[in-house]
Amino acid sequence: MLNINKASQYGLRAVIYLSNPKIRYTTSSIQYIAKREEIPVAYLRKLVVDLKRAGIVRTIQGQYGGIQLAKDPAAISVLDILNAAGEEVQLNECVPKPFVCKQSKGCSIRPIWVEVTFSLRDYFDSTSIADVLEQQELCEKESSRETNSKNYAINE
Repeated sequence: MLNINKASQYGLRAVIYLSNPKIRYTTSSIQYIAKREEIPVAYLRKLVVDLKRAGIVRTIQGQYGGIQLAKDPAAISVLDILNAAGEEVQLNECVPKPFVCKQSKGCSIRPIWVEVTFSLRDYFDSTSIADVLEQQELCEKESSRETNSKNYAINE
């Protein structure tokens, strides 16, 4: 089973927060993002170093310092963040290391794992943070409509 690690999940949440058009060009403190996104502060500090090394965020020193995106959200893929967080996108250990399984040479299932792994990587690589923000906006609108229709039904 593919299980996205905590670093990747936290990295995605932090970058999505920083991509919000309302705060896109301002700096945010690690403490504020950690509290808002429910990420342990120490974990986020380490993750910011990895995201900075990958060119996804930049840090600004000083009284009004903090972190902000280093690129446009459309130029950052989900795979960029997964890679920065140390995620290995693979369905099975035999995909990158066929030698771990004695049956890999004649295995009829390994090609499926390989194909699905490459499809997942391609999907994550072709999905930008701007795409995720669009999806988030649609989800929020849908949620708002559901809440409004429930309130309407209650008031009738």
